Amino acid sequence: MSLQQELHYGHFIDGQDYLGHTPESIDVINPRNGEVYATMSMGDKGDVDAAVAAAKRAFNQPSWREMSNNDRGDLLFKCGQVIGAHAEELMFIESRDSGGTIRRAAGMDIPIVIDLIGYYADLIKTTNNIVDLPTKPLPEAGHAQVWQEPIGVCALITPWNFPIFIAVAKIIPALAAGNTVVIKPSEYTASTTHLVQLLSDVLPKGVLNVVNGDGASVGEALTTHPDVGKVSFTGSTCVGKHIQKMATESCKLVGLELGGKGPKNSYERCRSRPCSIWYNLWRLI
Repeated sequence: MSLQQELHYGHFIDGQDYLGHTPESIDVINPRNGEVYATMSMGDKGDVDAAVAAAKRAFNQPSWREMSNNDRGDLLFKCGQVIGAHAEELMFIESRDSGGTIRRAAGMDIPIVIDLIGYYADLIKTTNNIVDLPTKPLPEAGHAQVWQEPIGVCALITPWNFPIFIAVAKIIPALAAGNTVVIKPSEYTASTTHLVQLLSDVLPKGVLNVVNGDGASVGEALTTHPDVGKVSFTGSTCVGKHIQKMATESCKLVGLELGGKGPKNSYERCRSRPCSIWYNLWRLI
């Protein structure tokens, strides 16, 4: 793929590119220089319904639901290998999406993503889904167990600043636990859709889906969808509160990572070495 040409990203549902119900699209802009480098389809409730239906079908497939932890770990390792094989193009797309430096993407974002996948792949291989609890003779003898089971369809809503890293940090644990996923990335980034297209080469169709669009149409439709079992959101406190309120209507599980800190401005007149020094100092704080 040439990274110089302007691209269009649609949705990705049930293992294939999906044009969507509406022709509306939005420009994706490189925040570093203001250039438009791609366009992205804007989804609606109909697209969310299609994605959730695909994820639900995939979740109910015995080949996915009954997959052993060892096989699931092997599948995650393959996901890591795919990202490693496409590290260079993902590095450039991540930089262009977030405005971050190539050095940051190459030295931090992509290596951390590969390491994170390996961690969860190892973890699920050594996880026992049924845990026997100690027997207590009083008040009466009994046998107790903890059964760890997948939730079902998980809706993941990610921000613009670390699009690939935060997407993977949500996707991989969900898949490791046996769930299926519909992800709504920030409408300002295209790298998540590209990532999912790459991972589709090793994942069963319908297990991982993307619906692009804004929060009012796509995010809200996901949060209130009756077949979504959990919502995970990273973003502003205001939107997080709104998501939590909407999710309570159907008693969904909700995970929220809210707020922001540590903003940095790098100006064109700033020499690269001082900027990199301050960036590394910020990382240590």
